[in-house]
Amino acid sequence: MYELAKGTVLNGKNKYVIESVLGQGGFGFTYLVSSIIMNQNIPVKTQFAVKEFFLKSHCMRNEDDGCTMTYAEVSRAEVIRCQQDFKAEAGRLVNICSANRKLGNEAAITNHHIVPVNECFDANGTSYFVMEFLNGGSLRSRVKDNGVMSEVQALSFIRPIVDAVEFIHNHKVLHLDIKPENIVMRSGGDSQPDVPMLIDFGISLHFDDKGARTTLSNSSGLTPGYSPMEQAQPITSFDPRIDVYSLAATTFYLLTGQDPINSADVNENYIRSALPPTVSDRTRNAIVHAMQPLRQFRTPSAADFLRELAASYTLPVGYVLEGPFDNYRITRILDDCGGYIRYEARRASETHITADLHATQPEKGKVSSYKKQSIIVLEQFVNGVSNRNDDDTVTLGLIDETYKDQFNTAVATITGLTDLQSLPALARGKGGMIEAMCFEANGTCYCVANSLFKPQSAIVKSINNVADGATQVVGEVSHQVKSNYKMIAGIIFAGILIGAAAVYMPKLFNSCSRTTNVVSDSIVVDNDTNKVIEIETEELDKEKPVVIPSQENTEKQEKEDLKKDVINTTVPTSNKEDIKPTQSEVSKSDTKPVQQATQVKKETPKVDNKPTPAVTSQSQADKQAMALLSKLNSSGTMPSAADMRRLNSLKASASPDVQRRIEAFNAKWDW
Repeated sequence: MYELAKGTVLNGKNKYVIESVLGQGGFGFTYLVSSIIMNQNIPVKTQFAVKEFFLKSHCMRNEDDGCTMTYAEVSRAEVIRCQQDFKAEAGRLVNICSANRKLGNEAAITNHHIVPVNECFDANGTSYFVMEFLNGGSLRSRVKDNGVMSEVQALSFIRPIVDAVEFIHNHKVLHLDIKPENIVMRSGGDSQPDVPMLIDFGISLHFDDKGARTTLSNSSGLTPGYSPMEQAQPITSFDPRIDVYSLAATTFYLLTGQDPINSADVNENYIRSALPPTVSDRTRNAIVHAMQPLRQFRTPSAADFLRELAASYTLPVGYVLEGPFDNYRITRILDDCGGYIRYEARRASETHITADLHATQPEKGKVSSYKKQSIIVLEQFVNGVSNRNDDDTVTLGLIDETYKDQFNTAVATITGLTDLQSLPALARGKGGMIEAMCFEANGTCYCVANSLFKPQSAIVKSINNVADGATQVVGEVSHQVKSNYKMIAGIIFAGILIGAAAVYMPKLFNSCSRTTNVVSDSIVVDNDTNKVIEIETEELDKEKPVVIPSQENTEKQEKEDLKKDVINTTVPTSNKEDIKPTQSEVSKSDTKPVQQATQVKKETPKVDNKPTPAVTSQSQADKQAMALLSKLNSSGTMPSAADMRRLNSLKASASPDVQRRIEAFNAKWDW
């Protein structure tokens, strides 16, 4: 075993503790290490990647400490020469980062898409340099996990890397090992975009201004499929076309999911037939030109390859889209869907709730998960018809109705919004949280929605119509209240005629006093408080309309219900068979029917030592149960134990349909 053991401490400007081996090659090891970094006087454990120079063909570990690198005397010259090149390349990367930091240009470091190197130091008889640890996975792992990329996705990753290669070429450095494994994503976290970064400069070469090689070692490497034919020979002069071939081969892999064949066997027909038919002619031609086996026919520079690729017509990764109530940072370009472009984004600001939309703040402990939730962004844009201006605004052009229908259908699918005549428009989920929205910006139309949003259970309403809807609700309250009082008066009158029904009047009053008025698919009025309650459209569709009986029918029904309750108050009555007394009950009722019935009536069942009022009839149980269900559904919060006990006591006397609703509600809250 040549690698350093877990727990080994490396002493540079900071102390680095080895946690694991990230990779290894013929010229050294890369370790994952941790270090305590002071951030505003607060110690923070931070992870880094550390590259160790270790020429496996010539070096070994000292047996006494297991850390110090040793080598045979005959290998001294080669080891020292390679170590000097290792330190020189690390120093160049450190200087690139340091120069930008001195200028206060931190953004430039990120924009170059080259892994930052923090320091280089000597220890254990060898050399190390410390880099940022990138934990977002390589482009190869992304293709393996998610499949081949569309053209717009592939270009969103490869164009920044081509720009980074052009940057190092300007510093007379050839990378010489560009491939999908060596492009790793810097994870942006909750609100920053994932950024592709070029890593592993282990076999890179440096040249002077005249193009002569300054790197001393004869280190070389060749990756089949990604290295051109000339890389098999010693490289003596600066030639950007070597890296250009590797860039094109990597683009080929992103679009096909296949490693290219050896460069000696590559030809134009192979490339064109392997690329998907959806790839544009411009990108197809750029790859063919850059992967020419003979360098004299190949694209001369990374800058030329970038210009030959299809122009980027999407919003750039990292762009902040400003919405009416929140901002969204583009983290990934997903696909060009013809009538629209689909992006992935994160919330970029804290502001995401507005009081005038009756929305509520997320519960404590749920704010962070709300902010972390992935956002899907649809942008109405048709490539070839619409144009993206320099300031990222859009000139839509004359879009065909087919493309408009594609965008509208996609919006309706992920948000439930179908009327986009009046914008902005929103869709909210449980608790009033804004889950999806359509609005105009940059000269076009956008749709944003939480990736886990289910529009079939959403409360969907146009923002501009909220005020009118509320006015309509208030205007109908008084009429509904009058109707409710008439119904209550009829029930009271019927109870007086029956006499015994007076016992149940408080219960009947409570069941009817809390009524709601459904005004639209998403707005309901609570007559107790005159407040607008929003419930789910799905629940409204399930509820049956309540039919108000006539006074004569009410009296007749009350008499029948009273007789049933006298026989057995605690027995559910769903049909005629259910109300037949048992044999023992018949024998007892032959002697003292009135006294027996009275005795049964006094024995009211109890739950948790608290008496629960008996339900007089199935229809009344249904009314009370549905009223209580509406109240609990509209609250959007965990129901109290008392409410749940009351609901389940009504279940016994309710109809089968209502019983199923109560069971579904119990399952929803794990009751």
